[in-house]
Amino acid sequence: MNSKIDRVAREIEKTRAKITEAQERLKELERQKTDMENTEVVNLFRSVDIAPGELAAILQAYKENGSVASVASTSPSPDYLQASGYSNTNFERQEDNIDE
Repeated sequence: MNSKIDRVAREIEKTRAKITEAQERLKELERQKTDMENTEVVNLFRSVDIAPGELAAILQAYKENGSVASVASTSPSPDYLQASGYSNTNFERQEDNIDE
């Protein structure tokens, strides 16, 4: 082949290798970001002094109503609480109350 063509072909291969490396780095950075976000969310939830059932109820109400203002006045559906393992009156896990 022509030396110019060889040079361009080598440049193409170098560029492809750099792109592959950059894509791998991007995936790793995205994974790190997700891990950091998840850790931040977990720490936030742990810092709130409410029972897990109450937190589940708040999140479900927010999901159903789509606003923070409506969460305070909305109770979760009994079906959601039961499916999550909570009673609808005291937000305690039902399996925690088996011996009672």
